Amino acid sequence: MTPGPAVHGRNRSRILALLALLAAATLLPATTAQSHAVLVASDPEDGAVLDEPPEVVTLEFNEVVEPQRMEVVGPDGHDLATGDPTGDGEAVEQAVDQPTDTGEHVVTLTFVAADGHSQEIALAFDYTGPTAAADDPDEPAAEETEEAAGEDGDDPAEDAGETDEAEVADEVAADDAEEGAAGGALPVILAVLGSAVALVALGVVAMRRLNRAGVAGDADSEA
Repeated sequence: MTPGPAVHGRNRSRILALLALLAAATLLPATTAQSHAVLVASDPEDGAVLDEPPEVVTLEFNEVVEPQRMEVVGPDGHDLATGDPTGDGEAVEQAVDQPTDTGEHVVTLTFVAADGHSQEIALAFDYTGPTAAADDPDEPAAEETEEAAGEDGDDPAEDAGETDEAEVADEVAADDAEEGAAGGALPVILAVLGSAVALVALGVVAMRRLNRAGVAGDADSEA
């Protein structure tokens, strides 16, 4: 006794469901590899208004990250961050000095996520409390610095040119790193597309065979 159309229909549905599961399993590793760390909490919060100076800025992520550099820059351009940021699991902390100006302060963190990719995230808070002097008493006065530069014969214009060249070199290196990361992801994408095409082809072949079997079964039934 040959199977009827209902049996063939159930077999066809099972094959399609299996192909869908295989395709999802093939795409899942590539999707996971491209995921990034997400900021889930911060102290101060993004957009907060503070009337007292914070001693520490804390950022919490959804996964363990490796902090590289954090800046807390006020409206006067002064970076309040002191020392290097420290990581404790998913949290990153940065000690800060008392603000030297009131207004918006931008927090910027550069870090390496669990997938090995370098990321940068930023938030801001508004400060309305007391401020400290912007000048560091341990640093020499501006006039003394200029006199020392004149005695050494250093040209400030040359120093600025060297700084610009260093910044350009850093930007070129960053662009090369991004291009290398994109090139490394291309083989993974091509492999995923190839697997998906192969799965679709297998599904087409299986459906054709089931259709032929169904037609033959119907012909036998009529005979």
